[in-house]
Amino acid sequence: MLNLKKVLHTYVYSGLRFLPGNLGSILRVNLYRSIGIKIGKGTHIEVGAKLDSSKVVIGKNVHIGEFSYISAGVVIEDRVNINSNVQIVTSPGGSVTVGKDSLIGQNVVIRANDHNFSNLEIPINKQGHLGGEIIIGKNVWLAANVVVTRNTSIGDGSVIGAASVVTEDIPTNCVAVGAPARRVKLRSSNNL
Repeated sequence: MLNLKKVLHTYVYSGLRFLPGNLGSILRVNLYRSIGIKIGKGTHIEVGAKLDSSKVVIGKNVHIGEFSYISAGVVIEDRVNINSNVQIVTSPGGSVTVGKDSLIGQNVVIRANDHNFSNLEIPINKQGHLGGEIIIGKNVWLAANVVVTRNTSIGDGSVIGAASVVTEDIPTNCVAVGAPARRVKLRSSNNL
């Protein structure tokens, strides 16, 4: 049977997704709230951005940039700034948490799942996904084009340099760069 509410939401969302300006943002936030997504006060959702399901939690004063995508299983805490074209993705059983006051640069990919490819007898596209967890601490900066892979964490106050690939845990207050990302220095008041 056709779910009328879901069909109506799809049509309304299609119109609102590209409505520019503050009015468009307000209408998108209210539409998402109407389908059960928890979104805190002061949050802005820019043109083309998409939240995938009611299993997304967005804190207060969050900015979600143009054409970004956030899937189910994602928690964005307060005062996070997500730039344009950011992908934050999980599979069933996976999760991503982005801590308060963090900055996510443009074109960043945070993916808490991988394709399963363990069986040589079955095509990879038929083997499903492996879920995982990503925890991004408070006051973290992921520069442009960073990739964060499943089962990793980034400690509070850390900075990940542009185009880096996070494949293992990054400690608190570190600057990490490269593919794979490696710590190059600790942040402190003395080295700013």
